[in-house]
Amino acid sequence: MPISGPPYTLPPSCILIEGNGEIEPGSHIIAASSGYKMKSEHNASEAFVTFLLPSSKYSGPGTDGIFVRDAIMEFYPP
Repeated sequence: MPISGPPYTLPPSCILIEGNGEIEPGSHIIAASSGYKMKSEHNASEAFVTFLLPSSKYSGPGTDGIFVRDAIMEFYPP
């Protein structure tokens, strides 16, 4: 089904998300301006995202990112 959102309508399409490479652990801590802190630990690999639009035979070039396989998040109040 098309997705409408003024001023555009997105016809039926597909987003392909692929993880590749070795799974590597990672962690980070984010401190919000409100005083909250978030600690995250995850296992992730490289990711490649492609946008496919069959009606116009368009295939987007792709975007690099990370593909998180599993994660644990902890939130701490101020």
